[in-house]
Amino acid sequence: MFLRLAFAISTHFVPDILVMDELISAGDSAFQEKARERLRTLFDKSRIIVLAAHDLDAIQANCNRAVILSQGSIIHAGTPEEMAAAYKAGIR
Repeated sequence: MFLRLAFAISTHFVPDILVMDELISAGDSAFQEKARERLRTLFDKSRIIVLAAHDLDAIQANCNRAVILSQGSIIHAGTPEEMAAAYKAGIR
């Protein structure tokens, strides 16, 4: 219940810049679906989204640019598809 309340409060306002570390993957399937819908609304209304994640599917579905970081430095940049392929190939 705490997670649901925290999520509701944190997504109440639409920010100009949305910074997220991973996407919501907790809770039951009904909550996860509601959370995805709420996040989609935030993504559509926010001007800039920064998503830090290891979920390549989420990055490809929600981003138009991607980077691979190593020890805090950008080592590769490009489209989400290019970066997913590089990540899978072990370029880190």
